[in-house]
Amino acid sequence: MILAGILRTLRTLPEDQCAETAARIGFLNWLMSLPAGCGAGAAARAAERRAAPMARGCPAVARFCAHLRAARRADRDAAWPKRRGGSRARRAERRGRV
Repeated sequence: MILAGILRTLRTLPEDQCAETAARIGFLNWLMSLPAGCGAGAAARAAERRAAPMARGCPAVARFCAHLRAARRADRDAAWPKRRGGSRARRAERRGRV
């Protein structure tokens, strides 16, 4: 499993040596390994559940978990519809052009 390999690699890094870069590369590898059609938010939640216990003693794993949380937030924010003003905004836009 790709997640196990990523976590193993991140745990073997020395304390702070390139922790952010290694975590970002690990996150991108994990993201690219997801099957097509897989929800990134749900997969990130499951991966974070598995990686969180290891995050306390290892800065690289903690940063990897931070990237997973950001992926969950981005997936959640993209799912919510955004109000764009509706007919009132369209009327105001037309008035501004004339």
